[in-house]
Amino acid sequence: MLGKYGFVSSLIVSSLCSSAQISDTCKQDKPLPDPICRIFKLNPAAMASGPIPVYSGSYGIIYETPISHRQSIQVGIAVVGKGAFFNLYERYSMPAPYGTGVSVKGTALQFAWKIYRNTKRKQAPRGWYAAPLVRVATSGIGRTYAYSTKGEYLEFDNFDINLIIGYQRLRKTCKGLVFDFFFGGGYKQYEAEMHATPGVSQPYSLKSNPLLYSPVNIIGGMTLGWGFCSGH
Repeated sequence: MLGKYGFVSSLIVSSLCSSAQISDTCKQDKPLPDPICRIFKLNPAAMASGPIPVYSGSYGIIYETPISHRQSIQVGIAVVGKGAFFNLYERYSMPAPYGTGVSVKGTALQFAWKIYRNTKRKQAPRGWYAAPLVRVATSGIGRTYAYSTKGEYLEFDNFDINLIIGYQRLRKTCKGLVFDFFFGGGYKQYEAEMHATPGVSQPYSLKSNPLLYSPVNIIGGMTLGWGFCSGH
């Protein structure tokens, strides 16, 4: 479902994990605290703008769990659909006969390996951190009727790898509301195919769209979550 980038991202994630495990930073790290603070999060901004800018949004869940005193891993999975703002715009500003509206479908995954700033009072997943972030998605867009009955749509496969810096704020007890602010950038790659009929497709050039064609990726935002404690 995630196309060829799923394999590429898994290799990159494996190399990042291996590098982190053998680094001096990780060797000097402390074992997991007890109890462990785990977090479930949502990304409101992703609901407004997803893999296909303006038209799509990502609706999913992000889970973060510590793996040592100052490290955690974060994974996310999402369903791609119409962006929240575009959905409102289409519904109220451009009403169309049934079947002529826009349909957006897809899936998205992400993985981050967070290394937190080490202090006596703060431990993962609390405080300042730096992390490599890998994201991969496959999504399609087309007219509702043509998409569902004739298989006519434009498919996007995108992959990006980034370095982010952020600050995660949560209560001392860990239980309750969590705010995660982050900013960073890296490399991205988009590829597109036009599907005319089921089983028939051809490459679609993105050179006319600098937002998708450029390899430079800038990301930032805030996720909202809920923390809870559990034992090893």
